[in-house]
Amino acid sequence: MADGPVQGKCSKEKVPLESINFGSDYLVSEDDSAKGSDFLASGNDNDQNVETECLEHTVDLVHKLQQATTKLNDQEEEIKTLQTKLSTAKQESDQLMDKKENELKAKLWDLKEELQHAYFKTKEQEEEIRNLQNTMSESKQSFDQVVRENKIELQAMKRECLKKDMNIIGKLKQADEKINEQEEEIKTLQTKLSNAKTESDHLLINKENEFKAMETKCLNVIEELQQTNSKVKDQEEKIENLQTKLLEAKEEIEQLVYDRKIVIQDYMVVAAIDIGTTFSGYAFAMIDEIKKGVLKPYTPNWGGSGEMRVSNKTQTCVLLDKDEKLVYFGFDAENAYNELSENGEEEDYFYFRRFTTIIYDQILTFDTEIADIRGRKMQAIKVFIHAIRYLKDHLLKFMRTLTSITNDEILWVLTVPVVWENTSILFMRIAAQEAGIPSHQMIIALEPEAAYICCKHLPVEELKGTNTVSAFQSGSRYLVLDAGGLRVDITIFEVKRNGRLEIIEKASHGDLGGSTVNRTFKSALEEIVTKEMIEGYCHEFTEDYIELFKEFEKRKRDCRKGNGSDSYISLKFPVSFTEKCYETFDTDIITLVNKSRFRDKMYWKKDKIAIHRPMFETFFQPACDEIVRHVKKLLQLSTVKDVEMILMVGGFSDSDIFQDVIRRAFPNCQVLSPKDAGLAVLCGAVLFGYSSIVPDDVNTSND
Repeated sequence: MADGPVQGKCSKEKVPLESINFGSDYLVSEDDSAKGSDFLASGNDNDQNVETECLEHTVDLVHKLQQATTKLNDQEEEIKTLQTKLSTAKQESDQLMDKKENELKAKLWDLKEELQHAYFKTKEQEEEIRNLQNTMSESKQSFDQVVRENKIELQAMKRECLKKDMNIIGKLKQADEKINEQEEEIKTLQTKLSNAKTESDHLLINKENEFKAMETKCLNVIEELQQTNSKVKDQEEKIENLQTKLLEAKEEIEQLVYDRKIVIQDYMVVAAIDIGTTFSGYAFAMIDEIKKGVLKPYTPNWGGSGEMRVSNKTQTCVLLDKDEKLVYFGFDAENAYNELSENGEEEDYFYFRRFTTIIYDQILTFDTEIADIRGRKMQAIKVFIHAIRYLKDHLLKFMRTLTSITNDEILWVLTVPVVWENTSILFMRIAAQEAGIPSHQMIIALEPEAAYICCKHLPVEELKGTNTVSAFQSGSRYLVLDAGGLRVDITIFEVKRNGRLEIIEKASHGDLGGSTVNRTFKSALEEIVTKEMIEGYCHEFTEDYIELFKEFEKRKRDCRKGNGSDSYISLKFPVSFTEKCYETFDTDIITLVNKSRFRDKMYWKKDKIAIHRPMFETFFQPACDEIVRHVKKLLQLSTVKDVEMILMVGGFSDSDIFQDVIRRAFPNCQVLSPKDAGLAVLCGAVLFGYSSIVPDDVNTSND
């Protein structure tokens, strides 16, 4: 070793603290210590310079440690930020899993790229730390080289440096542990993210499989439907062929009856049953009386308690118990159900009202179901069987008060609308058979044909509007307007030379007829006392509500044209109605009427209201206008020409107001209507049955 000042070899360049590895190699051995003592003894002159350089190196190390610590804190913050982002990304991924499955892969890809970016950034930081460690290692080696070359040992300084180095080592170890922990957390997050992606992929695969399975099932169902449709079409063709054969057979039989004038002497009575939409009934006549020219059949008087209750027809209502057995029919069924409803006992009963409307909406089969007034369903054929059986039994009971004829001596006629399909007619035939009417004793009559026969064979004085005894002639075309309570059937036919009727056009319109007049009257009441009050009154006083509209029905039928524009129609209201008005509005009905547009057209006195006749006639206007529109539309068809006469039948055709509207709307047609238009179909059905037994043997002044 040369004498003189020893130049220190500690580099002034800053070395990262992380690169310093303080281990057992850096401890001074006893030999080095001895050598350092010798060196100190021989080189006391250079102590000051070495101490200065060591201090400077220590300051640099502390500075580098602070920088490393700052970077470590920044990295911790950045890792926390990454953890927050990863947590947020996972939450968003979970939230979007159900709603946006199609976007899940893209989101997962973005999260993966972000995580890879963070991972690469961490790798860069680890590389930087390794560089710092290498730099510090090089600095240490330089320092050791200086110590070895100069053999300087400063025990006090060494201890101080060792303490500082140990602190630095402890902090570096802590930093390494934190970094390791963060790397483990990152790996855990990566594993969770990978698992989430795997679960998502499995979910997507499962859903794709489900969609494929559903698609396969749909294709199978479509194929089955196509096969079913093909079978249905084949069956429909078979049914059409059978229907054609049936019609041909019917025409042949009818032709034989007309051509050969077959006379069958076994029957003594002709009985007809009509199941109408709103009202139903029956009529019968003795064949001997018809031969003598007595053309008015026997009909019952339904009800009997009170003037407005007497009628030749009864309501089309059926009340059954929970075992589906008949309890009441007609007016009795209506009254009984209203009483059950008021007492809260209707749960155990089935109440069917105006159930024949189902035939206009669909083709009936044995499996067809209809709903009662509360929505509970039952096989339609059961309800029809009960209705027909009741009318048949009622007829037999009434007939046996007049004669002792047996059941085998009765020819039954069942009326059906002309718009019904053959399958619906067959349905009615089977229902009648199940009700106890033998098939060989039953024939079907189309309602417009029966109405025509009735008008044709009635005396002139029984027809309103006729002015000639030759009104019915072969080759003429007629329009039968059958206006009932809920439906209007329009049929145009031509009379052939042999007396047969050929149908030219036919149409049926629901929710139109006499009930429309009732609804217009109800709307007028709602204007006076509000719709809510009428509904509440109906629910609270059901029986009085029904009696109110029965009263209106009677006045509607009695209303005649030509009684003077200054006259009034008197209508009796239940006392409960006026009391309900006062309870609801805290004022009387007279005040409510005077506040309405009916102020000068309705006058209230005690329990009666007087309605100005022109005002009362406006209740008919909506129904009349709509019927006229439908008739005109039918007459404008290219197939319809030279219609000479309109025959008005059905309950609504009894109205003089309705008849006057039709006559004014069609001045070029002769408009005829029987005096009792509501019974025209039944009376005609009886004559139709008689003509099938003894053709061309009905005495009438119109023939």
